[in-house]
Amino acid sequence: MVIAPDTDTDTLVSHLYEWRAPHLEADIKGSEKLIQANSIVEIKIHYIVTTKFFARIKDIRKDNNIEVKYFEEDFLGTGRWSFEPIDEKTKVRYRFQAKPNSILTRFLLRFIDFQKAHSKIMQSGFQGLNKCLGEKDGQY
Repeated sequence: MVIAPDTDTDTLVSHLYEWRAPHLEADIKGSEKLIQANSIVEIKIHYIVTTKFFARIKDIRKDNNIEVKYFEEDFLGTGRWSFEPIDEKTKVRYRFQAKPNSILTRFLLRFIDFQKAHSKIMQSGFQGLNKCLGEKDGQY
């Protein structure tokens, strides 16, 4: 969870896959390069080893939730982004429910605390989101 600068949901969604460095790299597939329903995003996580999987944006709902389905490659599962206005800020939450899909990933998860690693990666990403939004809005 992160508290981002006061930002409308459309702006947050448009920057969703821009801010994930240093651990995450995302490439929105297709010609428009916009996050919208049915967008496909190739995601690479660079943490200890590089893992890769694909996300399909299932739904961007008016209740400030984004539903994601992870398919192919190293992980299969679902995710949900939620954006909640609080005072002059926005609380961003992310829930990830997935299982390893490759033999290598299943093997590596025997030695890696996945919850701790995922939390560290997401906290780094949330800090990047704050920075990305702040720089674009001149507030950071």
